[in-house]
Amino acid sequence: MDYTKYNKNWREISREFRRKMGDKCFDCGRIGTRKKPNVTDHEDGNKRNDSESNLRVRCPRCHLIKGIKSGEISPAQLPFKKKADIWRRIKCSLHLTETRTHMEQ
Repeated sequence: MDYTKYNKNWREISREFRRKMGDKCFDCGRIGTRKKPNVTDHEDGNKRNDSESNLRVRCPRCHLIKGIKSGEISPAQLPFKKKADIWRRIKCSLHLTETRTHMEQ
């Protein structure tokens, strides 16, 4: 990972934020483990904006989905098996969002 885009003390900020939030994924609720740790994500994509209102704890899968939705990650970079799983989840989440929006109107 290229840490030159991040603030100097990013690792400390990230570790402390995950601890404060209970290391629980903002999107799906998964708790991070030693084998599959969660990550701290910058909601606005600005790696230097470390305000707590801009940070989210995400599991690797939700972090990947957010990256694809925002265009930061190209689906072409993913292995086929993972690509199929991720696209299925994105379609489900988009469908749920559309359904909620439709129901609120």
